[in-house]
Amino acid sequence: MLDEPDSGLDVDGIAIIGRSIARLAQEGTAILVTTHHAEILHYVKPTRVIVMARGGSVVHVGGEEVVKMIESMGYERFFKEIAKPNL
Repeated sequence: MLDEPDSGLDVDGIAIIGRSIARLAQEGTAILVTTHHAEILHYVKPTRVIVMARGGSVVHVGGEEVVKMIESMGYERFFKEIAKPNL
């Protein structure tokens, strides 16, 4: 489990960490990555995306398309139109 491994890193650091995580996944290691930013996903391709809201409630589950929706809509609109958490 990697809790925000991209936190505070510059683009080179994200690339190093991202490639390392991808290599572990390719070797068969199960990996759970939490992040607020999608940059690391340029290296690590998720098999499942779980979106959580305040309090840790799961509000949406999907694939990589969820990341693309959030990137294009932003979290606020995503929560309002797609996930609709009870905040």
